Amino acid sequence: MNHFMLPVPKNAPSGPLSEEARYGVHAMELLINDLLRKDARRDLLRAKVFGGSSMIDFGRAATFDVPRMNIGFAFDFLERERIPVDSYSVGGDRPRRVFFFPRTARVLMRFADRGGRAVSGRDSRYSHELQESFANAGRPVLF
Repeated sequence: MNHFMLPVPKNAPSGPLSEEARYGVHAMELLINDLLRKDARRDLLRAKVFGGSSMIDFGRAATFDVPRMNIGFAFDFLERERIPVDSYSVGGDRPRRVFFFPRTARVLMRFADRGGRAVSGRDSRYSHELQESFANAGRPVLF
C-alpha cells in the first residue's frame, strides 16, 4: 500500500473510499466528518501541521513538488474551513518523528535521520513509478 497523498484528484474519482482518501481534500473531509460524528464541536477544532519534507532527491527539478503542494493544501484547507493552526513545522529535507497525545493535544516533534537505505530506496522506486505513469498517461496499454 502506498502512503502517498496528493492535495486534490486530477479527475474527481468516484472509486472506493480507500482510493478517494488518498487525496487531501477527501481525507480531510473524512477526518472532520468523523470527528463531528463523535460529538466534536466544529467551532472548537484546532490544528497542528507537521511534515511536507522533500524526502526524495530527484537530482533535478521535479515535475510536481508534492511536498510543497501538500503544505499549501493543508494551510489553504484549514484557512478555508476556519480551523486555526496552533503550531506547525513543515518543509525541509529531513523526516520528522511526531508524537501526538490526543488527551492533552501536546505534540513532541524531532527531526530524524534521512531514513536508511530501505526507506530511501522504496521512496525512490515509487517516485520513478509515478514519473513513468505520468509520462505514459493517455497512452494505450497492451496486454
